[in-house]
Amino acid sequence: MQRKRRLQASISQQAGLPRLAATATYPYPMIDDDQLLHYYERELALLRRSLQNFAEQYPRAAARLSISGGQSEDPHVERMMQSFAFLAARISARIDDDYPELAELLLSIIYPQYLRPFPSCSIAQFDIAGMFENRMQPVTVPRGTELLTKAGKCYFSTVYDVVLAPLGITEARYLPMPSAPSGVTLPPDTSGMLSIAFSAAVRAGQPNMTLPSTVRMHLAGSREVVTSLMDTMLLRTAVAYVEDSAGHWKRLETVPIAAAGFGAHDGLVHADRTSSSFQLLTEYFAFPERFDFIDVDFASLRRAAGDGGNVTLHLAVRAVHPDSWNAHRLMQVSPRHFKLFCTPVVNLFAEANVPLTREPKTGVWPINVKRNDSAPAEAWSIDAVRTADGKEARPLTSLIGGSAGLNDPRWIFIARNAERWLRGASPAALDLVGADGKSMATDVGQLTVDVTCSNGDLPHSLPVGAPEGDLQMERDAVAEKITLLHVPTSVGKLPRTDGSLWRLISMQVPQPVRLNPKGLDELKEMFRQFASLSRMQGKQIDGVTHLARRSVMQWLVMQPQPGFVRGIEITLTISDQAFAAHSIAVFAGVMERFFTPYAPEYSFVQLVLISGQYGIELWRGKPLMGATPIL
Repeated sequence: MQRKRRLQASISQQAGLPRLAATATYPYPMIDDDQLLHYYERELALLRRSLQNFAEQYPRAAARLSISGGQSEDPHVERMMQSFAFLAARISARIDDDYPELAELLLSIIYPQYLRPFPSCSIAQFDIAGMFENRMQPVTVPRGTELLTKAGKCYFSTVYDVVLAPLGITEARYLPMPSAPSGVTLPPDTSGMLSIAFSAAVRAGQPNMTLPSTVRMHLAGSREVVTSLMDTMLLRTAVAYVEDSAGHWKRLETVPIAAAGFGAHDGLVHADRTSSSFQLLTEYFAFPERFDFIDVDFASLRRAAGDGGNVTLHLAVRAVHPDSWNAHRLMQVSPRHFKLFCTPVVNLFAEANVPLTREPKTGVWPINVKRNDSAPAEAWSIDAVRTADGKEARPLTSLIGGSAGLNDPRWIFIARNAERWLRGASPAALDLVGADGKSMATDVGQLTVDVTCSNGDLPHSLPVGAPEGDLQMERDAVAEKITLLHVPTSVGKLPRTDGSLWRLISMQVPQPVRLNPKGLDELKEMFRQFASLSRMQGKQIDGVTHLARRSVMQWLVMQPQPGFVRGIEITLTISDQAFAAHSIAVFAGVMERFFTPYAPEYSFVQLVLISGQYGIELWRGKPLMGATPIL
């Protein structure tokens, strides 16, 4: 194995690769022996064929080398052929691997999340029982709050702000034969009515109890029912009515519901502006339940219904035939499909001031994270590095750039490769290097780091649904019971072979000219990379059948003044059957944000979805400003 590593390093140096490639953010796995054998036999066959051609053209020279029929009777010549075939096999394997050292180094700068294992995720619900006996204001559990599992001692962090209030959902139903009180006129194309009743538990001695202005609901249940609910509320609602405690209906000016989870700070994992669209795509396939949330403008309901404690939201639904699959799914709806006080949680947590000591044999600083009696943790990313005197060290982000003339050491993160990460092998480490990427001699004996950690795949094996709850807050506990609604997902990894890394890098520079039928296959191939994280393997990708774009001009209200703006209208044609278990509204929300980098900041992108079966317009999004900065 040592000889194997030395030989690979030698080949890398011959190919002109910097030493940093051997310590990239995620070291590329060693060449598999079976794979190497395949390349060796292929290279040896090519050599023998070339020898045979050489012997036919130059028989005298071939005779001196004892070459006959592609082989040589001289053992020294035969040994040279085999040795050269062995070396050529390794180089061929590296070439076919698209030089992952360089690709991974680029991605570690522009989109490092792609190279890291995707952490375990679930949905947590807070129980408000007994919370508001003496409280008069809602309680907010902010994003990033750490929750500890009672079994296994794993840490999760909340993804959304959770506003706890004395509020409940007492009734939810769908009626395929809608009716309304006298004096209320429903739209002529109404085909059903979805009703959700909210009850505020305001006591007699608490008339001034404050309720939140926005209520976030998590849609729970089977994927088919959740999909029908989501698309019915976001795509098929014609008008909305509110019913007060006395049974009076009032029509609302706008439908008071909106999709949740698309905000700049709603991601499972923090992503900067350059990679936010790809991160949204990653999370869509890795954990689609994160988008199963609806925001209700509760303030508008209370204004229309008065100050009573009970209000009912009625949504007049259109385009749902009573005998359709959607109607049958919606008729199963009950209060259990609407859950309040929920948030996605992700198995990532911050650990500050972790001391590191240099290991003499390897010359690196292993990162061993241990918090009290919690489960074993692994460094997922490094957020800051400081020396013993408090001076902050910078990461190495370029072999040339602005760091070439500096003598201060830079750090690089040596994490496990994906397979070893899942097995729980040797810990991640940190190395100090010079501007050329090579380890440098330094008198730094101890470092302190701030890291983001994960418990690996351990959360996936934890039991859920305990009567006393699955999670607890270590500090400032406001809820006695916190339940996990799903078994945490297993750790996922994104592909790095078959040109996937270079394909992703090429997509970092969006080109609107690719948005045509010819570019659709390219786009779908890249989507399948991210779909490898999906339990259903992204079946909806095959349901995208056509892609087109055209330049449009619209009047937009914006700062400093409104005006006509030229933008891009992107049209996707989709198969209705492929989205039976996938929300069209959520898919549209992800896609329109994915396409925003295809327009500059002063322009806009507008997405249109067309039904491939009926040819009707399913979605027309609002114009979103482009995300490509202007230099």
